[in-house]
Amino acid sequence: MKAVLLPIIFICIPLVAIAQDDSSAEDPASKQVQSVEELSVPKPKPRLSGSLQSYMFLSQRTQMHQLDPGSYARQNLNVMPFYEIMTLRADNLGHPGLSVHLQGIAGLDLADVYFDNRFIADPVYAFVQFKHKIIDAKLGRQMVFAGAAEGLHIDGVRVALHTSLYLGVEGYAGLLVSPKQGPDWYQNERANDFDEFGRGFTDWKREGNYAVGGRLFYKVSDKTNAGVSLLHLARDSETATQILGADLDMTPISWMSIFGKANIDLTTLSVRDAGGYLDFFIGETSVVGLHYKHVDPTIYIANTSIFSVFSNEKHNALGASFGVTPFAQLSIDAFYSQLFYQYYDVDDTNDWETTTESGHQIDVDATYSFGEADHFGNARFGVGRIARAEAAVNQIRLGALIPLGATGLKSAVNAYVDVYQEPILEQNYALLGDVGIFYYTPRIRTGATFRAGETPYSDTELSGMITFAYNFLTTFSKQE
Repeated sequence: MKAVLLPIIFICIPLVAIAQDDSSAEDPASKQVQSVEELSVPKPKPRLSGSLQSYMFLSQRTQMHQLDPGSYARQNLNVMPFYEIMTLRADNLGHPGLSVHLQGIAGLDLADVYFDNRFIADPVYAFVQFKHKIIDAKLGRQMVFAGAAEGLHIDGVRVALHTSLYLGVEGYAGLLVSPKQGPDWYQNERANDFDEFGRGFTDWKREGNYAVGGRLFYKVSDKTNAGVSLLHLARDSETATQILGADLDMTPISWMSIFGKANIDLTTLSVRDAGGYLDFFIGETSVVGLHYKHVDPTIYIANTSIFSVFSNEKHNALGASFGVTPFAQLSIDAFYSQLFYQYYDVDDTNDWETTTESGHQIDVDATYSFGEADHFGNARFGVGRIARAEAAVNQIRLGALIPLGATGLKSAVNAYVDVYQEPILEQNYALLGDVGIFYYTPRIRTGATFRAGETPYSDTELSGMITFAYNFLTTFSKQE
């Protein structure tokens, strides 16, 4: 029996931004004469910006409930989790380059059935940053993007130095942040006290789970950025991953750009992932691209994990893309990739053999824009197909953004049709559609969306969303 989902989503997003105060009229002769130094280097005012986002979901979900050891029954749960995300940033704290950054997430299970603990809370990031001339340093919880470290989440320190000779170096070290933020969301057993609050922060007892790494790079403005990097991850004081990375992003001439990267696992001397993109710009209306990508999922799993033995499949993709804007209102993009899958299997003699399968992916999208630049609309049409061996999914995409009147009122309509070459749960198709209305001004963003559809996993899938955001301005300065 397929699940019936009836979620309703409410979002309220008040935002904080910064603006300069309007100067009041006053007699210039009444001002005190400043020194030359004060006039040449004005002291910036402290600034505070941020956002507050609220999410509440209402839905019905089906879950398997254990009656006795080995005995299970299906049960329907009314799920009502509430999330609050707060983002704050303070700049110019006594120095133009000194700032504080914070984002925290909290969740409350209103129905007391969703989380293992009824309340959860954890900082996503919380760090102090100092930037001055050639140095950029961060201290605290942060995400590191430096070559082989692609979104590494640590509680620690990162320091980057960029010299006038276009050479630079950055290094980082810290305790690994658990991917299960807050309490253990996926425990088999709930806490005895159902009103127990979560730990608030992820487990700080992580002396054996740490990361150390760095990147040496050469950077010239936006034209060239090339580097080599090293990443070492430890779990329980044992080596989990060691990656040697290389990356290149350059525009040698105005009509060509090159991007490439490769990450090698030093414990197995295997390529974890690699990719390359070569784009040619033909005039101002067309671009032709070539791309290659290789991924070995097994190396993403830590050596200390038992799951590292369960996957042995490698993915490769080789293809091209084309984009053209025949006139200002119309743009067309086409993408093709030939896919190759390689994995190991046991033959009739119980020996390992290499098996290769192929597939392809095709996407074509066209967008037509109309209306004024500050109150525009568009119509979209797209088709896509992804296939492997005997299985394939074909998709048709339709959409439109329609301005209503001369104000900031707009309506959005989208529809998706998936057709399966091989049935999924005895169904050959899926239908999804949504309609929404939105209102935008420089201070207010609000709107509502309703979505409905039918998929192999649900007879009727309904959801609604209401959004509201208000931008208000403030500034902080020393009062005379």
